[in-house]
Amino acid sequence: MNSKRFLSACVLLLAACFLVSGCSPAWRKKFIRRHSKETGPPPAILVLQPDPRAVFPADIRYREHYAFWKSWHSELLLSLGQIHKRDIRYMDGVIGELRAMHAVLSGRSADRLREILIELSDLQDQWERSPDTWQMPAAHRTRLEKIQREISKDFQYGDVKEAVVADPEPSQQP
Repeated sequence: MNSKRFLSACVLLLAACFLVSGCSPAWRKKFIRRHSKETGPPPAILVLQPDPRAVFPADIRYREHYAFWKSWHSELLLSLGQIHKRDIRYMDGVIGELRAMHAVLSGRSADRLREILIELSDLQDQWERSPDTWQMPAAHRTRLEKIQREISKDFQYGDVKEAVVADPEPSQQP
């Protein structure tokens, strides 16, 4: 019987403690989840990239851009007409590499490559204005294959090495 009284006294004492303490701010703070301090993004680390013109001569850059163009163009022709955004992305890559090739060329080769760039830009504009349902016209594939053959035939480094503009020597400053 004593144990029942003792147990009931403990329960009453515990209940009284809770009632007396209530929901005081200190008690509430103990059980409220604290949000961690939000930190901003880490500070940016700036890495200066060397100018490729200072590191690589024009002939090496031309060969590199030619190889990348070849890869972009073949990927474009392989996946042509499947996914609209991918076709536009591949066309961006093709045009970007041809522009880089054009930047190191001079004379007739540069003029011919500019004409090809204009033709490809026109194609890309047509693609970007096309409706959501993407269907590649067969004439576009034929034009792209023709352009690929023409560039492969006329713009290999051996064919245009006289037209590649040598970079000017950097001036020596004391």
